[in-house]
Amino acid sequence: MLLAAVVHYLLARRVTAPWIFTDELIYSELAKSLADTGHFLVRGQTADVFTLYPVLIAPAYLAKSVATAYGIAKVINVVVMTLAAVPVYLWGRRLVSPGHALLATALTLLLPGFLYTGMLMTENAYFPAFLLAVFMLALALERPTAIRQVLVLAAVALAAGIRVQGVVLGLVVPSAIVFKIFLDLRAEPVERPWREVGMRLRQYALIFGLMVLAGFAYVVRAALNGTSLSRGIGSYDVATKANYSFADAGRWIVYHLGELSFSVGFLPAVAFIVLAGLACRARNPSTAAERAFLATTAAALLWVIPQVALYASRFSFRVEERNMFSLSPLLLLALVIWLARGMPRPYGLSIVALVIPAALFSTLPLETFFNVTLVSDTFGMIPLLRLSTLATAGTNDVRIALAGSFIAGVVLFALLPKATTRAAVPVAVGGFLLLSSYSIANAVAAQARSARAFAGPNPSWVDDAAGSGANAAFLYAGDAVSNPHLLWQAQFWNRSVRRVYTLDSDEPGSLATEPVKLGTGGRILPAAGNQLGHPRYLVVDRDFDVDGEIVATGGVGLALYRVRDPLRLASSTDGISADGWIAGSAAYTRFATPGDAPGLVDIDVSRQGWAGPDLPGHVSVVLGTLVTGPDGRPKLGRITSHRTWVIHSRVHRTFRLPTPRPPFRAEVRVDPTFSPSQYGYGDTRQLGAQVAFRFVPSAR
Repeated sequence: MLLAAVVHYLLARRVTAPWIFTDELIYSELAKSLADTGHFLVRGQTADVFTLYPVLIAPAYLAKSVATAYGIAKVINVVVMTLAAVPVYLWGRRLVSPGHALLATALTLLLPGFLYTGMLMTENAYFPAFLLAVFMLALALERPTAIRQVLVLAAVALAAGIRVQGVVLGLVVPSAIVFKIFLDLRAEPVERPWREVGMRLRQYALIFGLMVLAGFAYVVRAALNGTSLSRGIGSYDVATKANYSFADAGRWIVYHLGELSFSVGFLPAVAFIVLAGLACRARNPSTAAERAFLATTAAALLWVIPQVALYASRFSFRVEERNMFSLSPLLLLALVIWLARGMPRPYGLSIVALVIPAALFSTLPLETFFNVTLVSDTFGMIPLLRLSTLATAGTNDVRIALAGSFIAGVVLFALLPKATTRAAVPVAVGGFLLLSSYSIANAVAAQARSARAFAGPNPSWVDDAAGSGANAAFLYAGDAVSNPHLLWQAQFWNRSVRRVYTLDSDEPGSLATEPVKLGTGGRILPAAGNQLGHPRYLVVDRDFDVDGEIVATGGVGLALYRVRDPLRLASSTDGISADGWIAGSAAYTRFATPGDAPGLVDIDVSRQGWAGPDLPGHVSVVLGTLVTGPDGRPKLGRITSHRTWVIHSRVHRTFRLPTPRPPFRAEVRVDPTFSPSQYGYGDTRQLGAQVAFRFVPSAR
């Protein structure tokens, strides 16, 4: 465990920034709020998220520096997730020898899922909590004492408290009890089986009674609060209201079963099927502990896979391995039990066991799933994606490699002498998990580096300039709208960024925002009657000129202003990309000038950055007063200046136009546009010209 923790920590350090958004931002904000105020808040508002995970990492945020807190939180992740080895080893000791139990533990610690320790995600706490819950369930199935039954429900409550998905254990528990009774009766048949079933069910009266009592209490509480029953799962209540298709759900269940089998190296799933098939035979020699394990694993597979697949079939449309990889240690335990039991290989059952996982995985449409979403949700398929990018024939070569792997698996499991199989199978599975983890670790580190780039060289630049206790807001407008990672990185790394104002655009995700609108003179006003909180600082895209003083710049194209009261924009620019190019049009709106006096506007229009064929474009430059259109957006009123020009490649011109008193607006239009991709370049945008605006106060 110590060795694994050190390795996992070193891998976690390679994750240099959060990148699974908005999940990591929500959990970090909840942890910050808990450490600072003792309340679960996100951006000053109650979050519709129910999880104990922020409690776990909140102590990290007692550190003043967010970078330090981020590092400590990953240490906490590593320690907690590595503790999953404890229930795996203890469970293995009830089933096999110490050496085999150690093998199961080692294979578990090689799982690629441990790479989530580099991310602020609930997986880090849910993984050990889930394994603890199913281990306690297996203990209760072996000997259903009162204390064990109570501990089962306590462990289930812990898992559900960490992650709402854990409520599925409420279905796993009774199903496992039924499966265990069935397996017991197959191993030791009785004359009156139904009477025996009733007697054995009564042994679990306490656990059934407590579950009914808990459900009744939940219903009463919801009724007293006047809320729906699904309200208790927070933002996931939308999943209970969706219309699902049985055909789609079945297809996604097959996909998830196939991917889970592949993610652990195929052979553990084969071993489980063999063990389950043997346990279903009459008068089989299985032990009570083994039957408890098989019943628990079967019940977990029965409910967790459909739960995850049903959600994927309606909302994410991808294999959600990160929501089911907690099942992987159970399959690894099955492999170790199979090895310890002498590697039984009954002919017919072995054929079925080998064919089923391979057939399930073969149904996956690889071309559809090979995209960037694998990096966060489907670790097991990342090596295949990377292989497809290296192979000459892409996914066809991947399928050939998979077919070869299947043949090798058949040879390892069923055809080699048992003495060879005993050594080769653990090495093959361990090697598969190790190589998968290596490939996935590189992909995750690369994704984190890409995300870190949006934070700039100094991600805590706002706190450094204003202080971590300052009251700063982020104006979500301009280029930040096209790339919300600018906002998310700025807020994650800076405690002082406490609120987010949205202007004309909604932020992706489920985070709290405060809609604003532009009023007279560029004032930033609440769009829905809320209070803006009088921020002392405002983080904006550099295309916006705020009435105040720039105190710092950072991120990618962001600026921090110390604002004056009332909060208002001095100017804003629309339609200009980060490299200065516009498509067909761009606009510059000036709300305030020094002394509200008229002045001059320099408008640079250039194609000096285009060295390709000469493609003449008609340029129109218009300046005039500012009015508000019917849609509430700024637009040109009375035109005071108008210029035209024909632009060519590698030329530049600056128009200097006199302005009226503010507010006023300038617009540039270029027609026709062109795409560099038509001439062999990689840029597929439609481009008109590179444009820049500058206000020049009149000389007094």
